[in-house]
Amino acid sequence: MDGQLPYTRTKQGSESTFTLVAREWAGKVHPAPVLKCKALLATHSELGESDLVAAREYNQLRYHYQGIGRYEPAQVYRRGVADLEVVSNVLGSRAFVFGEESRSIDAAVYGFVANIHYYDIDTPLRQFVHSRPNLVRHCEAMHAMVAGHDGPAAP
Repeated sequence: MDGQLPYTRTKQGSESTFTLVAREWAGKVHPAPVLKCKALLATHSELGESDLVAAREYNQLRYHYQGIGRYEPAQVYRRGVADLEVVSNVLGSRAFVFGEESRSIDAAVYGFVANIHYYDIDTPLRQFVHSRPNLVRHCEAMHAMVAGHDGPAAP
């Protein structure tokens, strides 16, 4: 674990974010952007299809310059799974990253894992999270804390 912790801290704040966002906006493999965009259009009448196209093009260009957009979706997913594997290995069998009490790093992990675990979109990232009981347990424990009750919480 000790050798992976510095890797986790730096990866959490940089490429992991882009892995999550790029999978949503790339839309080359999974229809997640279409699903979210319909919901966005339904709740923000001031937006039109052209606004969503412009936002997608802007984000694709941004991700290209940041690096993650230069990869094919399969490569992005492999990098994301590798990041999640490190987090799972660091977490191990503990309730939280550093023991029995949550810390800010647990909130950061929750922020990434919850977006994978609770959205019903079948991706390699979701498949990996669901193959690791410790990630699911951690995510649901953090969600219960945020929701203000004990036990697994429904999204």
